[in-house]
Amino acid sequence: MLVENMIRIASGYEHFDDRAAKVGLSLHLVSTILLCIKCEATTRRAVRLAPATPGYQVHRAGPEVSAPMLSSWTRSRPLLLSMNSTRAVSTHPGYQGGGPGRARGRGRGRGIFNGNAVGDPSGIGAGGADAEPGSVPRLVGNAKAERPRKPPLTHFLALPLGHHVALRETMSSFTGALLDAEPAIPGLDQSIVIPARRLHFTLGVMSLDLESTSSSSTESPAPEEGSSVKAPPRPRTLQSAIALLNEIRPQVMELLGEEHLRVELRNVDIMKPNRRDLEQAHVMWVGPSDEGDNTQRLKRVANFVHKAFKKAGLVVDEGRPGPLKSGMPLMALVQLHCTVLNTVYRKPRTRMRQPFSYPSILRSAALQAVSIETASTDEQTQGRKPVGVDFGAWEVDEIQICEMGSWGPEGEYVCVGRCSLLEESSGSAA
Repeated sequence: MLVENMIRIASGYEHFDDRAAKVGLSLHLVSTILLCIKCEATTRRAVRLAPATPGYQVHRAGPEVSAPMLSSWTRSRPLLLSMNSTRAVSTHPGYQGGGPGRARGRGRGRGIFNGNAVGDPSGIGAGGADAEPGSVPRLVGNAKAERPRKPPLTHFLALPLGHHVALRETMSSFTGALLDAEPAIPGLDQSIVIPARRLHFTLGVMSLDLESTSSSSTESPAPEEGSSVKAPPRPRTLQSAIALLNEIRPQVMELLGEEHLRVELRNVDIMKPNRRDLEQAHVMWVGPSDEGDNTQRLKRVANFVHKAFKKAGLVVDEGRPGPLKSGMPLMALVQLHCTVLNTVYRKPRTRMRQPFSYPSILRSAALQAVSIETASTDEQTQGRKPVGVDFGAWEVDEIQICEMGSWGPEGEYVCVGRCSLLEESSGSAA
């Protein structure tokens, strides 16, 4: 019908003498051609998406377009077209699907067509026999499946430091001086300062079930020596994590030998900022120096504990950005750092995390007071290495399993399991 209108318009064009009438007819002809092109492209796309089997129809909500406008290859299929977005709907009882999308490419698009294929015996979905009007199907193909939601993090392994009163006083004095700096440090606020009582090194995060299941409450017999039968996987429960911490204590004590585990807080640095712009920092931390016997001993213990819990399937990957420094050994499984500032805790919350200015901290009198380096701020920012400071050396007397986001009576994380690193102690306790 549209083609016939185009022919009539073109044939009558020469009979008009009025210039305005000719312009109007020309515009009408162009719009008609564009309409035909759009309908043809939409039809081809709809047919490509819908399988060429009986029972499939392509619908589009809106005014219907009569069949003569379709080409001959389109008429052989049961299609009903209009001028709005296309969706493929199956009358097959086993088809299911649902969810919006823009059908582009070969099975790829923006969140489209991922569901069950034709013949799925479930017959459940927006495109099935009980589909509601306006629902959009999801087809199986090369479409990306939705990522499974990660389980919430519940606990973490920690080397506590905040129980040292002198360290709390030192860090509180430092962060207080940063907050009182003149001029004010952009982005710095009391809400992003980590309370000194919560200072710790994280060795790994876990997602644990609080209640033990029947499989975890009953111990499985150990496989006989030389047997090819693998031991059953360790259940992801709090009891299992505490038990493992107790099991590895002898190896940890062997790594320590006759020495105590001590942490020398000699560095200040930040995690990777947005676009590597130091004015857009989000996390500042203090940590041990890269060298020294205490640091090497600390790394060996931290990596051993992390690896043991990782092998048992208890520690999960965080996916957080690492410290922004070069020369870190590839063998380092744990990035030893004690967080001091973190914008994730900023209040009131905003849609986008508001960063703070790390160069302003480097220029502050508060950092200069604890710094053991004489390099200028420009040299420190250009070299991008941790700033040398002296926050003292502190003994770590136990490894803890702490509850994520918890608050104890002194503001500390609640410890639900511990492994003592003192020789006279008998091990871990809940």
